[in-house]
Amino acid sequence: MQIHNLQPTIKKKRRKRIGRGGKRGAYSGRGQKGQKAHAGRKLPKSSMEVVYKIPKLRGLKNKPAKKVIRIDVSDLEKYAKEGIITRDSVIKRPKDKKKEIKILGNGEIKKAFTVVGIKVSKSAEAKIKKAHGKIVSEEKKEKTKVSKKIVARSPKKPVKTKKTATAKKKSTPRKKTK
Repeated sequence: MQIHNLQPTIKKKRRKRIGRGGKRGAYSGRGQKGQKAHAGRKLPKSSMEVVYKIPKLRGLKNKPAKKVIRIDVSDLEKYAKEGIITRDSVIKRPKDKKKEIKILGNGEIKKAFTVVGIKVSKSAEAKIKKAHGKIVSEEKKEKTKVSKKIVARSPKKPVKTKKTATAKKKSTPRKKTK
């Protein structure tokens, strides 16, 4: 092994040059003309922070899926306390308090249950009523709108003030000191 036979183990990656070859096209991801497209000093960090903080709202975004706890009709016996099923009897973890609960119609039911304040599918509703159960929906209290009377206001008139005569002081020239 001689020094002239040695080769580096890692090949140096070539720098991306604008407009050479394929992959990135003519502008190479720099957009068109402007301070950010040209070579040389870049924007100061303080102004770049502002650029980074602006959210990039490009393209279509999917709405986050609703978080729903699904319960089958066959599982209602687990959650029933004295034949009544409420949100509190279903929710076990504090994480689930914000989630919506819905009873689905999978399985069979033999006992009569009273479901209070929980959404129920049509098939589940039919099975619960067939077993002589009840579904009570908690209606949200409607907020009454308070109407505010709009009173026509007269434009404000400027208040007259008495002008007082102020004595003007005569300015005397300053003496220059050495």
